[in-house]
Amino acid sequence: MKSLLILGGSGFVGKAILDSFLNKKIIKFKVDKLIIVSRNPNILKKEFDIKNNKNISLKKIDLFKTTKLPLADYIIHAAEKTANNTKGEKLFVKYHELTKKICNFYSKNKKIKFLYLSSGAVYGKMFYKKKTKESDKLNFKSLKNQKKKYSKNKIKSEKYLLKKFNKDNIIIARLFTFIGRYLPRNGSYAIGNFLNSIEKSKAIIIKSKNSKKTYRSFLFSDDLVNCLMILLVNKNNSKTPIYNVGSEEHISIYSLTKNISKDYNLLIENKEKVTSNLLDYYVPNIQKLKKNYKNIKFTNIQDSIIKSVN
Repeated sequence: MKSLLILGGSGFVGKAILDSFLNKKIIKFKVDKLIIVSRNPNILKKEFDIKNNKNISLKKIDLFKTTKLPLADYIIHAAEKTANNTKGEKLFVKYHELTKKICNFYSKNKKIKFLYLSSGAVYGKMFYKKKTKESDKLNFKSLKNQKKKYSKNKIKSEKYLLKKFNKDNIIIARLFTFIGRYLPRNGSYAIGNFLNSIEKSKAIIIKSKNSKKTYRSFLFSDDLVNCLMILLVNKNNSKTPIYNVGSEEHISIYSLTKNISKDYNLLIENKEKVTSNLLDYYVPNIQKLKKNYKNIKFTNIQDSIIKSVN
């Protein structure tokens, strides 16, 4: 049996993995020990019943300050902040330096498998309906403000990791958009706010710049964990260890709102200010993932919403 270490485990991905571990959904990957590093592990203690679980180890560590990190067979680096909860380019640069530090600690260890959580944002804006492939041009310059800085630093981190790690020891997962029980309810993600509306039986608020031309796909959290574990435990047969991770089932924010309103009998409060007629299509092509790793299953959007609501 193997051990799994999550660096930065108190966010959405960390919670999704912990939930899957507790419900024995990743036992099939022969992982029986989970180590979670976080500056605030109390967040997890409050949400999960793990007090007497000897197979779970929570470690309160400030990754910026520590000189020692835990070892494990599989490591997921989820400690970089997202564009939506980070302000200022200096902080993005700081997290890139953290990734370099983590990389330098683990890269010489040939016995571990290291998975870095990057982002589909590195491809930039898509103004036409074309699912993004890993081979497509990286275009952070097409983004604005925080997302541009975030994407730029993700690309820098990817390049550094690929340079330092042996090809057989590194996997880069470019994550797209997700849904699940632990997705923040009051934030900048439309789907999080929609889930909040369902749970509180209140009107759905549309704030998109153009909901009819904004398309997203939503990978359910259990499916996300399954994909990440498949990438970790299996050998990479591709020339490059970079994979898109997301759902190919796309839907416009407008249609998603209408569907939720109908399914849950909720009113729609339209606060939308159409400021662009350009298509905003953020959907991955995951044929590389499907080709290299067979029998990967995905939950449809409707069922994902049902399973995400508390």
